[in-house]
Amino acid sequence: MAYEKKTWKNRQSEYPNRRTLAPVDGQENTYDVTRAEGLVMEEGDPFDQENMNDLENRIYSGFADGGVNVYSHTRSGTVHNFAGMGANGRAKMTADVQAGDTFTVNGAPATAYMGAESAAAAMAGSAWNGRWVSFVVDGATLNFKGGGGKVTVSGLSAAAVKTGVTVTVKQGAKTVQTVTGTFTNDGNIYNSAVLENLVGYSKGQRIVGTMPNKSSTIIRIPLGGPDANVGGYIVWGNGIAVVPAVGYYGGYSHLIRRLEISGPELASAVGLTPAVLKAGTTVLGVAGALPVRAKPAILHAQS
Repeated sequence: MAYEKKTWKNRQSEYPNRRTLAPVDGQENTYDVTRAEGLVMEEGDPFDQENMNDLENRIYSGFADGGVNVYSHTRSGTVHNFAGMGANGRAKMTADVQAGDTFTVNGAPATAYMGAESAAAAMAGSAWNGRWVSFVVDGATLNFKGGGGKVTVSGLSAAAVKTGVTVTVKQGAKTVQTVTGTFTNDGNIYNSAVLENLVGYSKGQRIVGTMPNKSSTIIRIPLGGPDANVGGYIVWGNGIAVVPAVGYYGGYSHLIRRLEISGPELASAVGLTPAVLKAGTTVLGVAGALPVRAKPAILHAQS
């Protein structure tokens, strides 16, 4: 047990030093001494064996147990009772604590805390049977040492945890928080693979699309002539092979939606020029320039 202080009291009387001497029969110069103090106001604490042994025992118990009293613990139904003496106590638990359990000290109801929490709520879910607990008894309040409130974790959210992974935060054996992740890190998209101005995420990175939207583009292929770049499209002179510009062509089964060939382009492709057409005629938009010659006259000789 912890050392318990005792308030010692002095003896108080009307005549504290007055004594009466009575001769002892048959013994020369021998007297019995008795107090003659008059009115006694306070008996006081005698300096005797009982008080001195009590002082020794209290000092020994205080040093031997480090100032902490050993209590016993029992559980009956949902009530945990701690039996013992002294403000500072420790006890070996004989049962676990469940949420909603109550506590008593020497049979008297006590409000129990562990840190800032209710002791029952803080201790529930942990294995207490067979373990030692320390506490302070303050009137009708039982304060268990340890705890300190619930564990709080900042920044832990489903979006911050990988999909399929569950993070469990515990205080001892007690589960405080559980988070199942929704964050995906197996994406393989990149900026130029996403339509311009659209936003996506890959491996935790924000991706802003840069792919041009070409869904309304019409490709016009000029036939013949040298290779050309028409509206961002590289076109070979024979009008057959086309390399489209980078972009999105949504919904079309062919990259080339429409082929437009003008008369002059077709004439050029087949070698039709003004020089081979008779003046005054126009074919595929090509006006002839070949001069028209007069038909020579045929003279017949007369016999």
